[in-house]
Amino acid sequence: MAMGRCAPGTICFGEGILARRRFDPATPRCSRHWAVSFGHFVGVVAAATGPEVQFTDITWSARVNFKHENSATSNKYLLETMGGGVTLLDHDNEGRLAIFFTNGAKIDDPMPDGKLPDKSDRRFWNRPYHQNTDGTFTDVTEKAGLTGMAQNYYTMGVAVGDYDNDGFEDTYLTGCGGNTLYRNNGDGTFTDVTKRAGVSAGRWSASAGFFVTRYVNWSFRNNRYCGEQKPGLRAYCHPDNFRGVANILSHNNGDGTFTDVSAEADIANPKAKDWAYLSPTMTATVSPTSLLPTIRCRVSCTTTMEMARLPKSACPQALPTMMDGKALAAMGIDFSDFDNDVRRILWSRIFPTNAITSTATSASGMRPTRLAWAA
Repeated sequence: MAMGRCAPGTICFGEGILARRRFDPATPRCSRHWAVSFGHFVGVVAAATGPEVQFTDITWSARVNFKHENSATSNKYLLETMGGGVTLLDHDNEGRLAIFFTNGAKIDDPMPDGKLPDKSDRRFWNRPYHQNTDGTFTDVTEKAGLTGMAQNYYTMGVAVGDYDNDGFEDTYLTGCGGNTLYRNNGDGTFTDVTKRAGVSAGRWSASAGFFVTRYVNWSFRNNRYCGEQKPGLRAYCHPDNFRGVANILSHNNGDGTFTDVSAEADIANPKAKDWAYLSPTMTATVSPTSLLPTIRCRVSCTTTMEMARLPKSACPQALPTMMDGKALAAMGIDFSDFDNDVRRILWSRIFPTNAITSTATSASGMRPTRLAWAA
């Protein structure tokens, strides 16, 4: 969930719910608290003095009716346990943010060898919603050409950027089986240019930004049986049952193509099981920085220096671990100046304990502030 600032009267988005922020003038000025939602966890964090902040769920009135479909099966494919991504983008340069949701795909039970997930059913389409002038949204999936049917990938993450500098924001979708780069045509439609650009990646990609994180070396073929060997007691396998897979960094050649420079940038760790991705500016001396929550690994940190090697010595040393020093299994991650004191907080969602860690930034770097747990 993005926890950036949301001006009074504007539309914010997080955790699949649209919310309109408003101030209650009748509430006395006192210490306020922010409820920060990560999945099923709600942590209440003390904030600075100011008027009470309230949010109203406007999902229905804004006409956003997206529902993520995971296509659960009795074979307990690991893929089914993961939700999709979401982003905000101004795809038509109208000054209003659209919402783009990624979606799953139909999985057969069992899945035949060599068959791809199927997105032909409308309920499995990726969904872009165009924001209208009255604050409502219109589903423009078919018009934009972003259903995902042509690729048939089980889509995970989405990143936005103008890779060809034509003034229009393009989108890059990650997923299991391959990734897709859509070029914005400038007329409300998008074209799949993945093959020409050379950025399909393959295997299981999770998030994307400065580079692509990839999760585990899982496939329908190597899906294992976990749990008791009794009817109805099969369970989803832990990620420890699968090997990691290297992340990918692609250099933009400036001609619409990309070159894989993962090895040169020292991010091609074949044991990585990275999930989410964040590239904030954490301090005045470390910029930009990439943070990768991993499964059963430490939250890893890399710093980019003009496509040079990524020196670990430039990273903050206060990333979260357990009290005994063991690594946490982190999934979601975000940065926010939640109390407007010009210091940003690093939030990391911990699995499976339903906890979050927060790490505060200052002029001298980062320091852990608290570990909050689910009720």
